[in-house]
Amino acid sequence: VYKRQPAAGTQPLTVVLMFSQKTKGMISTAVNMTGTRAWPAWTDPAPVTNMSAFTLEALVNPTVSRTSGSLSTIMGIEDTFLIRLGDDGRPTNQLQVAFAKKVSEEETSPARGKIPVEADSRYDLKQFVWHHIAVTFDRGTICVYIDGKLKDTAKASVSGTDGQAVIIDKINFAIPHSDETDGKERCFWIGHSYRLQSDGDLFYERRFDGMMGEVRLWNKALTSEEIASENHFYKIDPASDGLVAYWKFDEGAGKTIKDQTSYGNDLTVEKELKWVNVSLPELGK
Repeated sequence: VYKRQPAAGTQPLTVVLMFSQKTKGMISTAVNMTGTRAWPAWTDPAPVTNMSAFTLEALVNPTVSRTSGSLSTIMGIEDTFLIRLGDDGRPTNQLQVAFAKKVSEEETSPARGKIPVEADSRYDLKQFVWHHIAVTFDRGTICVYIDGKLKDTAKASVSGTDGQAVIIDKINFAIPHSDETDGKERCFWIGHSYRLQSDGDLFYERRFDGMMGEVRLWNKALTSEEIASENHFYKIDPASDGLVAYWKFDEGAGKTIKDQTSYGNDLTVEKELKWVNVSLPELGK
């Protein structure tokens, strides 16, 4: 506020200067997952055991630096239920949901399915841009959302040994964590799903390149309205009904990502994390 003494016979002058401050985003910290991976030990596995309905969500900002035709993983279990980017014959920035089931005791590998089945530009994610991903599952019906918009609804259907469709009606995420060697069952990862030995001691790993935040697991299929509700991408109540794991990725230091729910299924991270200052939602988006 600036005031000037008036000259004789005039009114006093007052000038008020207003400075606007840029609104701080609801999210100020995220993790660059490039070169590392995370996993829950499932100290309380009951909420994620044989789930007939669930929702997986995450904020992702992919760098998509991998070679054409390769895969990178957001989260899930290889050969069970997985959210990933890329595949043979499609762009490496294209979202895909992959699912599988062993259809008989005689089969040595599970029957597999994926959404979308073929390359589809509706599933493309922009490089160096934040996207909200949500995948819902309800007794075999899968819905895929990108930035709150429904891209497709499809059945988790694989081909049985007799050629007939087999619907996967539940998913067990509660596999005990391991390094998956020596016949151990595949388990739940974030930013990783599979190690493939390509040449001698060299391994190709389907890891995620880019930043992550707001990773969530619900025991229900969220509705379109819930997913697209105001500020849902960036912040929710940890005590929300049906929320069984909530990793904000906002600690800013250390190698543990805290589960914000009461279940206490914290994430362990393989390597020291690269914490990044962000401001989300981004201005004008």
